[in-house]
Amino acid sequence: MAFSSIQIFMINLNCRKDRQDRILRTLYEQEIAVKRVEAVHGKPLNTSQLKALSIGMLLGSRDPYSSRPLTRGEIGCFLSHSYIWEEVVNRELGKMLVIEDNMCFEH
Repeated sequence: MAFSSIQIFMINLNCRKDRQDRILRTLYEQEIAVKRVEAVHGKPLNTSQLKALSIGMLLGSRDPYSSRPLTRGEIGCFLSHSYIWEEVVNRELGKMLVIEDNMCFEH
């Protein structure tokens, strides 16, 4: 499979250098180049920061699997992907792939 014409983005929290090192080593072995994207750390986001980003939960909305509201970590994950989508649109990328730092290859 040729990945040379595809922009690959890898999301990684700055505080998880261990994950960054592991996935980059794995990708290097596969000869896959990626652009590292700093993940949004959602856990420390407070209500006023979310409001400034125009992020709010719809009243009564729940995660369909756990029946609970989204966590701050899940909101940070969404924002990380959202910023990549913006870059994809702005750069008019035709092909792209987004991975996270905990991705694993299988035989």
